[in-house]
This record gives sequence, C-alpha cells and structure tokens, in this order.
Amino acid sequence: KAETLYSLYPFENWHHRTKEELSSARQENHQVVVSCSGGADSIFSLLLIHHYLNGSQHCIHVNHGVRGENSEKDASFVKEFCDKINCESSILSLQIPVDSNEGFLRDKRKQIIRLELERMGAKYLVQGHQKDDIAESFLWRLSRGSSPSGLCSPKPVQKHGNTIFLRPFLTASRAEIRNCLKQLAIPWREDETNNSPRYLRNRIRAQVLPQWKSCIDRELLRGVESSRDLIEEQNDAMQVWILDSYNHCVKGKDLSIKELQKQPLAVQRGVLSEWFSSSNIHFTLQNLSEIIKNIQTKDKKKFNLGDNTRVELGSNLLKILVPVKDSRAFVANSFTYDSVLFLPDQSSIAVGKHFTQTDFESLKKQKKVDPRFEAWICFEKIKSRSFVARTKNEEDRYQKLGSKGSKKVAKLMIDQKIPIHIRNSLPLIFNHLGEILWIPGFPPSEKFKVDHHSTKVIRLTYSPSPT
Repeated sequence: KAETLYSLYPFENWHHRTKEELSSARQENHQVVVSCSGGADSIFSLLLIHHYLNGSQHCIHVNHGVRGENSEKDASFVKEFCDKINCESSILSLQIPVDSNEGFLRDKRKQIIRLELERMGAKYLVQGHQKDDIAESFLWRLSRGSSPSGLCSPKPVQKHGNTIFLRPFLTASRAEIRNCLKQLAIPWREDETNNSPRYLRNRIRAQVLPQWKSCIDRELLRGVESSRDLIEEQNDAMQVWILDSYNHCVKGKDLSIKELQKQPLAVQRGVLSEWFSSSNIHFTLQNLSEIIKNIQTKDKKKFNLGDNTRVELGSNLLKILVPVKDSRAFVANSFTYDSVLFLPDQSSIAVGKHFTQTDFESLKKQKKVDPRFEAWICFEKIKSRSFVARTKNEEDRYQKLGSKGSKKVAKLMIDQKIPIHIRNSLPLIFNHLGEILWIPGFPPSEKFKVDHHSTKVIRLTYSPSPT
C-alpha cells in the first residue's frame, strides 16, 4: 500500500525545501528516522518515506503513558505496523505525571527523541506536520506575541545541533491525508485527548479554525502556507543582516552600544538574542524590549534576567555580569509526617498531623492562613507517606492554586519579585512522585487543594532562616 499511497502523493508534491535533504539522504545512505505517534499524519509520513527510501528508514514512537491503556495500545499498534512493513522501530517510554501540560509533554518528548537519535548516530528526523498545523501554530503563537522566527513554525527544514528535522508534508491538509488513508484502508490510531478542550491547541483546532475557514472566500490553508513560506524567506534574510551586524557589535565578551544604535530596532533585537544565546543565557521578549528601550534613551542601568544573571548598560558597552554562585542551594532532603526538616540555611519545614476540613475552614475564616509560611493540602490527594525538599532547577514547573496551567518555577519567582538570594535557597516541597505540593510564598498546588471532598487536611509550615 505504500507504493499506491506514493502514487497518490508523489515526491513532487512534498515541500520543496525538504527535497534536497531527502535526496541527499537517499544518495548518501544517511540514517533517516520517522517520528510516529500512530496517528493519521505520522502513518502517512512513515509509509511515504518508507517507499521513497526503499524501506531503509527507522521509526521512533514515544509512549508517555498519560493515556493509560490507550497509550500502551498506541505503542503496540506502531510496533506491529512497523513489523508488517519491515521497518525497524524503537518504542521509547516516558514516566510523565498525568496532569502535565502540552508544553511539558512536548519538551520531554523532544528530549528523549534527541537522546535516541544521538545513540543511533542519525542525521535526519522526519515529522508528520501538515497544513492545518501551520494555521493552528500561527494562531497559537500570534496570541503569545511571537517573533517572525516563531510565526514561520513549523519549518520544513530545521537544524538542532547535529540533527536535521524534516517536515515534507506541510503541503498536505489534514483532510487530504485522511482521505488518502481511507481510500487505501490504511489504519491509524485516534488520540482522544485531541478532542479535549483542556489544551489551547485543541480549542483552536475545534473552535477557531473551522470558523476562520468558513469566513474566508478562498482556500485558507493555501494562503496560510504561502504566508508561512514568505515569512520564513524574510526571516532568513533578516538573519543574514543580524549576523553581519552582530560581528560589528561584538567587542570581546561585550556589545558596542554605539554600533548597536546604528541598526534598526528589529536588528538590535536579533543581535541581542544572538548575544544572549551564544552565552547560554535565558531571556524573554520582555527582557529584550526593556534593554532596547533603555538603549534608545541612553539610560545607564542594570537588568536582572533571573537566575542570578544581570546585564549592565553603560555609556559605551553592554556587559553580562558574571553570575555569583550561591552556596545556599541544596540537594534533595526527605522527611515524613509529624516531623521537622532543618535546611542548610537554618530555615525549616514542618509537616503537622492530620486536621479536618472543618479546622481548616475555621482558620481560613479567621484569616490565619498565610501562604508565605504555611500551606494546607488535601491528604487524600497526596498519596504519599514521605516528602522531599530541594531548591529549584530549570525544569521545575508549578501550578499554583487558582491558575489555569503550570509555569516554570524560575519565572514565577521572578514575577513575584523574590530576591535572588532567596530564590536560590527557597525550598520546593514534593511528594514521593516528584510532584510539587507547595513553594513557600505561593498558594499551594492547584492539584492538591482542599475541596468539599476532602476529609483530611495536612498543614505544611515554613520557618525562614533567621539570617
């Protein structure tokens, strides 16, 4: 059926930017890996690549287990499908909390795939993105104030380290792909979470995109595809300008403000992005805007980028101030119910005995619950007899009470304007599954909140360091 499918969607229909890479891979016998979830798009791409490369490709499937039995069925389906077409496969497993958000899942999936690609020495990874994904991504990123580089995602060819990501089927729509598979009675798996309104992308797909299509007097996806291609072309041209300007602006480890001021604002933004990235410094669009604003007004200032990193804007140079290592950070410490844990900075955490919900509600009415120093959480939801406390790392995410989704802990602490020396020593309190229950200074976790179903409640208290 791969051959017949190829006749329905031949090589000349694939995205033009991917053709040279795929031709090179076939001629030079490079290892090509196809990422396959078992869904229609990835089955479509697996079969077409299988035919084009005469069966020499490898397949990777990531089972993150968040859908329980259905996740296991997806993995079995992909393994059996690959066996039928004589394609080697790797089924990778991830242990992910069931309440993980889409960004966290995506990042973890990318991470494990990259590790497998490195192990295999593979150069290419093919993904099954299609036209509808372009429209969804555009709307999703537009609402977040993305740069042109973000707005032209997903890109047909994208390089990350030693790996080249290829998305040859951005030229096909979701409907076209499913019609081709149905015509040939080729099976695929449906992920029921794609219909859940919990995720923003799903809401865009189910509610916004159909309305957008119905309001337009022409083929929407063709126009969006064309716009994506044009934005990428212009972004590529801008990158050439930015790199040339960057070479003129860099003075050792610093940036020349005089040279930077000669450039248009968009180029200034790109030069700053390149400068921070080359120094492995995390930054936000807000950071860039604030620095550029002060460059225009020629105000001398120091900017805090978070995680103990600062930038100094002087008269002539922009400097990255070397972060001071904070000795207050500490590794994981475990403790149990009805105990007190003393931390290296002389602060302490205590877990009290069980209380009833009535006790908690009474204290709340008396306004005696202070989130800086205590948290009340549902005993039944914790499912843990022990606790762990440690300082934050870059991967930690937390969904505080009342929020719709999780955020990186480092970002939450910056937004809360917690001083650097406190951020680096503030304990995060976890259950035995590695889920954050509470961070002093914040409300408790949304997942473990006390509600009308709670019968037992436990109290966590934090006593700051006297110094």
